[in-house]
Amino acid sequence: MTIEVAATTSVPATTATDVAMSVTGLTAWYGGTAAVRDVSIEFAVHQITAIIGPSGCGKSTLLRCLNRMHEVVKHARVEGQVLLDGRDIYAKNVDPAEIRERVGMVFQRPNPFPTMSIWDNVGVGPKLGGAHGSELSDISEWALKKAGLWDEVRDKLRTPAISLSGGQQQRLCIARCIAVRPDVILMDEPCSALDPVATLRIEDLMRELAREYTVIIVTHNMHQAARVSDFTAFMLSEDGQGGHMVEFADTDTIFTAPADQRTEAYVTGRFG
Repeated sequence: MTIEVAATTSVPATTATDVAMSVTGLTAWYGGTAAVRDVSIEFAVHQITAIIGPSGCGKSTLLRCLNRMHEVVKHARVEGQVLLDGRDIYAKNVDPAEIRERVGMVFQRPNPFPTMSIWDNVGVGPKLGGAHGSELSDISEWALKKAGLWDEVRDKLRTPAISLSGGQQQRLCIARCIAVRPDVILMDEPCSALDPVATLRIEDLMRELAREYTVIIVTHNMHQAARVSDFTAFMLSEDGQGGHMVEFADTDTIFTAPADQRTEAYVTGRFG
């Protein structure tokens, strides 16, 4: 299997000013079971990092640990350190709601608020933050334009969000995410429920968003990881001990000259 890798001039983050988030010794538990084990990784500012690996290796769990969504699951807990701009997001004096605003999440399936209009879906976050009137309108219009959706919905903003197509709904969710101006955008298999045309539009949008945001995606699609990401992390769960990081490097290296034979076997389709 041949996978084309997008050209990139990126280099791994090496200084604190290059790093948006850093993870050190992260282990995530569901009760007595470790889903992620001793993961350390740095996410570079204004770059796209793809997290790949077989089902059940802890990719989505790791993603949810980055904005403290993991802890909302009963009996779930986290050990280790996650820094956002050098600040430990799990410190006792840190408000989880603040972290979830600064580190937004786009889920596998589009999840617009079904009882709200297109316009209200985008504005709900800024409105909770105190925006109103012309300020709220400006933010909502800006977010819809940024998500590449404005021209398609400008004449039906008050219609239910669920009237949109699947791809449009996912772009609406992205607009809702960026309306609160996060620092980092997490995407958990954001194209898995979409057709190829909608998938390409979301991928183009990822590249556009990376100019202003740090983007971290989980994907099972090797071609997608190669097309859109600057860096790729490969995770694997072995012997039932929880998913661990096998290899992390720039995407070109992962797909053309990986250091670990397990990485090569996975990206070439020999397992997983």
